[in-house]
Amino acid sequence: EDWQEGFLNGLMRTLVAVPLVSGGMLQPMRRLKGREDDPKDNVLVELSLMQAIVEGGFGSLVTVYPVIVGRPKPAGDPQYPYIGNFFQDHGGIFDEITEEVSPPSMHAVRACLARQGVP
Repeated sequence: EDWQEGFLNGLMRTLVAVPLVSGGMLQPMRRLKGREDDPKDNVLVELSLMQAIVEGGFGSLVTVYPVIVGRPKPAGDPQYPYIGNFFQDHGGIFDEITEEVSPPSMHAVRACLARQGVP
């Protein structure tokens, strides 16, 4: 089974999704400009699928609770093995992500939903 199909099948059959959101996960989205020549961003596809399923009432998914995490503390740090504060570690990252929709990522979302029979 294709990973995207497996991911979508799981989303359609679960009640709650709990994605971990980290700076490393969001970094690639900084390069998206909302143009047709944007690269497809799989994380954006996954988050957008969650949103579409919840808002559309498709499948069993009723809510999404993202957990936002900072950088892991390195060995030797007094706070090791804890994870840092996302907003201290990646403060302005949200300012660097465009509000424009990435067409290639949204095409992938629509294609995934269509394969599930979702209009």
